[in-house]
Order: sequence, then C-alpha cells, then structure tokens
Amino acid sequence: MQKSSYFSGEQRRHNLGLTAGLLAAFVLTVICYWPSLSGPFVFDDVPNLQPMGDRGGLVSTDNYFEFIATPRAGPLGRPLSLA
Repeated sequence: MQKSSYFSGEQRRHNLGLTAGLLAAFVLTVICYWPSLSGPFVFDDVPNLQPMGDRGGLVSTDNYFEFIATPRAGPLGRPLSLA
C-alpha cells in the first residue's frame, strides 16, 4: 500500500522555491547591511522627535496621529522617519 503525501510534487517545488527565494533575500539583506554593523549607532532623529517630548510625549492615539500628520517636523515638512 502506497502512502499519499500531504503535498503534491508541484506544491513541494513551489514551497522549495518560496523558501529558497526568502533565504536568498535574507542573505542578500545581510550582505548589504554587514559593513554598517561594525559602525556606531547614530540616532539622528532627535530634531524630529524633540517636538513630541516638548508637548508631553505621546499619551493617546489622537496625539500620536496629530504628531505624525502635522508637517512641523522639519524644514521641508514631514521627514521620511515619520512616514
């Protein structure tokens, strides 16, 4: 008596391809970021986050969305760090 497998051959190939693709994306990401991992941590968002602290911090979701939606964070409007 032959056992039936849970996945067909085509599904296994698809799962293998998906797994290989995700692994390749992860390895490529690690390769791209590897040189920067030995450098210091630079927290450059202080000018953008300072208004939040000046106004008492984020105490409610309305306060959070108001801070995110207002263009007062930088000279050119809302920076990418708030997007």
